[in-house]
Order: sequence, then structure tokens, then C-alpha cells
Amino acid sequence: MAAVKATSLSDLKSTLSDFRVIGIDEGQFFPDIVEFAEYMADTGKVVVIAALDGTYQRQGFPSILTLVPLSESVIKLSAVCMVCYAEAAYTKRRGQEKEVEVIGGADKYMAVCRTCYSQDDDMPSKEC
Repeated sequence: MAAVKATSLSDLKSTLSDFRVIGIDEGQFFPDIVEFAEYMADTGKVVVIAALDGTYQRQGFPSILTLVPLSESVIKLSAVCMVCYAEAAYTKRRGQEKEVEVIGGADKYMAVCRTCYSQDDDMPSKEC
């Protein structure tokens, strides 16, 4: 099946009865992710969710943090720091927007390590 665009997952419930595995990308953006994942798992579906666990301000996405104790398995992946190439656990916002949710790619966000998150510029720190 091809990917399906959605803003609400509950609208898709009736179309998923023939599938065993349901994959969701950008799970942090779905307001009904917890209820949907629980419902699908309770009906025997395997639900795989890819999501950020925190904002660029290093605050948790509440819905994703709610899913952790409900999940059979959680795998936290890290990226590579785009400044010093160390392991990166954080996202740094490029630009001046203050909203939590700003859609964008590398033009708006970059993966960074703990040290580079605190830097004001895109130059590697001596500690990296």
C-alpha cells in the first residue's frame, strides 16, 4: 500500500482492517496518536511509530511520551551532529520562528549533540 496523507488518524480506522502492520511517520504531529495506536494494538495490529520525542526547545511531545509506557518496545535512535559529527540527540532550530511546530527540513532544523546545542553558531566546539 502506498503512503496515505492524514491529519487525523481516527479517520483511517475503517480502511486498515486488512492490514497486519501499520506504520506511522511524524507521529508527534497527530493529536489522536495515543488513542489510535492503542485501538489498533488492541485489535491485534502491529503499530510502528516514528516520531521525535522532543521539540527544538528540548521539551517533550506529550503524546509521544504518553505512548512510551503503553508500548511493547521503544527504540530511541540518534542522528549525527551536523556541526561536529558526534552522536546527536537533539534538534536545533535554524531561523527565528518561535512556534513549536514549524514544518521544514534542513533549512529549518539540524541534528546536534549536547555541546553544539548550546553554541550560538554552526562552528564546532573545542569540546566536541
